[in-house]
Parts: sequence; structure tokens; C-alpha cells
Amino acid sequence: MTCFLPPMPPQPGPPTALPAERPKPSRRRQYAQPAQTPPSRVATILRVVAERYGIPQRAMLSRSKLPKYQRPRLVAMALCRRCTRINSEVVGEAFGRHRTTVLNAERTVARRLSIDPTFAAELGALEQTIRAGGPV
Repeated sequence: MTCFLPPMPPQPGPPTALPAERPKPSRRRQYAQPAQTPPSRVATILRVVAERYGIPQRAMLSRSKLPKYQRPRLVAMALCRRCTRINSEVVGEAFGRHRTTVLNAERTVARRLSIDPTFAAELGALEQTIRAGGPV
């Protein structure tokens, strides 16, 4: 047997406001934008790597996944970690990426170093140039 309750009488006073509608969360990932002024050592590394690969620095900071931009970006992130004492979070902020992307770049470069001697020589030359303060 079902019990039905009579409807509640209306309450005197102002009408109750409906709760504010929350904006729907975006399905797209939200990434940080590149830092406006990256730390000076990171800026030096960006300049050296961009000159070596013949691409603009802005391209390395872009969202592009084209190999001609992605590979130098990974190299620059890995060199930032190897040549400075900057943690992965700060490097990620400088590149507009998450810190785990920087860690992945380190692993990718280390893996490639172990199998490609030409890449190892190239990275060594870049590292020496960076430690010397970049090209004049």
C-alpha cells in the first residue's frame, strides 16, 4: 500500500533562488602557457638549440608536434635538466609543459643516446657550447 502525502503549502517570503549553474569542465587538457621570461640559463639553452637545428625559438615553445620542432624541444628540455640545477617543474613552466613531459624528454634523450653515437656526439657538442655560454 502506498502512502501519499499532501503537497506542502507555499512558504511566505521571497522566492528561493536556484543554485548558480556551474560551468561545464572542458574536455580539452589545460596546459600552462610558456613563461614570459624563462630563466637566463634556459633562454641560453633555447637559443643554442634553436640555432643548431635552424628553427625559431618560438617554434620550440609552440604546441606543434611536428618532428622538426618536437625533437629539438625534447633535446632542449633534457639539456636544461643536465646543464642546470633547475627542477623539472620550472623547466616545464619555461616550455609551457607539465613537469612529467620534461621527465619523459629526459628518458627519451637518454634512450636515444644509448643507441645513436652520432646523436651522443651532437648532444655533447651542444652541452659544451651551453657550458661555455653559448655562441658569440
